[in-house]
Amino acid sequence: MAESERKFVWVETVYFQKWWEQATDQQQRDFRFLLTQTKQIEFVLGGWVMEDEALSTYSADINQLTHGHQFLLQLFGKDYKPRIGWQIDPFGAMSTTAMFYKLAGFDYHVLARIDYNKKMELASSKQLEFFWEFSPQHYPNQTIFTHILDDSYCTPLPFDYEYGFVLCFCYLLFEFIFH
Repeated sequence: MAESERKFVWVETVYFQKWWEQATDQQQRDFRFLLTQTKQIEFVLGGWVMEDEALSTYSADINQLTHGHQFLLQLFGKDYKPRIGWQIDPFGAMSTTAMFYKLAGFDYHVLARIDYNKKMELASSKQLEFFWEFSPQHYPNQTIFTHILDDSYCTPLPFDYEYGFVLCFCYLLFEFIFH
């Protein structure tokens, strides 16, 4: 807790529950302090997992998000409900997911994987942040502020303590060669 300027976000509740159940009482107290007092920890998405858009059903998405949020609600109360829909690993993004996140109470939506050419187009025109309008015809004036990560989700080099640099370098090299 000596590094007060550092922040940490937790995404998938299933992994948090596994950690929480084996954590000591002191570790749980420290976590609560970092969450509630210093605000150095924040839950984003808060679903049981980060859903996959390719094969999941709406009911599965709703159930897993509800399960994760209920766990956090019971543990920490309503003040610590996630406000950010975090969707950095599924391939592509659908407007229905953005609408689902808005209806679930999220204020923001963060993406990473979209079509490479589209990402370059948006980046060059400085449009990686925008208000995603779901369906003007069916849901007029319904939007969610959306941000697309500009550089995948690699570990920043000063904080790469293991092998992230190698993986990110390979990813960037692949992107350069094949796109």
